[in-house]
Amino acid sequence: MWKARENVHAKKQASDERKHMQPTGKKNKPQKMVVCALSDLCNLLPSTSSSPEAEPFDRACGRWAATLERDFLIGEAASKVNKALSCGFTGLVMLEGFLARSAQHTYGGRQWAPKLLANFHPTYYGMMVSTFFPPE
Repeated sequence: MWKARENVHAKKQASDERKHMQPTGKKNKPQKMVVCALSDLCNLLPSTSSSPEAEPFDRACGRWAATLERDFLIGEAASKVNKALSCGFTGLVMLEGFLARSAQHTYGGRQWAPKLLANFHPTYYGMMVSTFFPPE
């Protein structure tokens, strides 16, 4: 029950903050935005309680982040997520949707420029860092 109330409060607060972020002033003025998505990958790497899906899941997410080819995330990684126990997968799926829709509607179908910076598991879970810059 507490989590549900906390979640509703967080959504309302985010909604209130978005009202203040609406563009004002000159039309067509370039806007900058930063989107940060949780990307904790698998939680069962061989160094702890092993899962055969852990490393293939992390690799599939990394291939998506390096290429933005949807099948790596929605196909390959999604088929392994239940056994990999990733708490960051939902954030990656939401980010994929954001990048795809914005490329389609804002950039005339031109794809964002992806760059995978890191895809490692320094402790018992995998972590990924990547950037996605808009097309020029």
